[in-house]
Amino acid sequence: IIILLISINLSVTMQAQSSDLDSDLITINDDALILDGSDDKDNGLITISTSKGEPRISLFGDGGKGGSLSELYNNKNLRTVILNADDDFSGGRLILCNSSGDTTMVLHTDYDNTGDSRIITDDLAINGGSDLAELFDITDNDSEVIPGAIVCIDPNSPGKLMLSQEAYDQKVAGVISGANAIKPGILMAQKESIASGSNHVTLSGRTYVRVNTTNGRIKVGDFITSSDRTGEGMRATNYRKSEGAIIGKAMTTLDEGSGSVLVLITL
Repeated sequence: IIILLISINLSVTMQAQSSDLDSDLITINDDALILDGSDDKDNGLITISTSKGEPRISLFGDGGKGGSLSELYNNKNLRTVILNADDDFSGGRLILCNSSGDTTMVLHTDYDNTGDSRIITDDLAINGGSDLAELFDITDNDSEVIPGAIVCIDPNSPGKLMLSQEAYDQKVAGVISGANAIKPGILMAQKESIASGSNHVTLSGRTYVRVNTTNGRIKVGDFITSSDRTGEGMRATNYRKSEGAIIGKAMTTLDEGSGSVLVLITL
């Protein structure tokens, strides 16, 4: 569009200079391109149409709230993209429509004058990750915080977590996300509040978890709980102790020693 407008500007300037035009309205190529310096809304307007006069692009200098407005049309002459720099919600808004012109997705930068952004859509497909994570601060316990480590609620630090250090810990809260390149699909936090931090912690979904075979070989479907080893889980065999201490179900196996298994996190 920028390149097109530059070309239009040069073309119109040359034509105006050659013919000494002094008008608010310039029409080029049988209404395929119209530059109106004072349209019905008393603002600049550029309209690009087909040779049949069907609209394709409309650019308004003032969309009604003092900000610019851009509209794109499909081959049915229906608006499918509307970009308003200053709409009724006093912020930028992008509206996407289907082939019938019905609104299917809206992106607000200042929803209902709340200062918060919002996306409204019927369906959202995420391809970049497989778990739901929140941002937490992990309190210092002289151990390295690495992806796959199990974390628990820190009773001495409100809103913060710590690496797990005891078996069947009922304070288990999640797993440090990102092990084996499995990233969060959804990441939530509230900046400058207790509900934020610097570590991605998986609360639901699939992620790799550091485990050991203290309680025997880990098989698909085994419940995973915390172990006595810092940040590591194990197979849960004591169902009385397991209540409230299960991090999820194993989806892969570990025969012996320490390693990682894919776990469906279901706190």
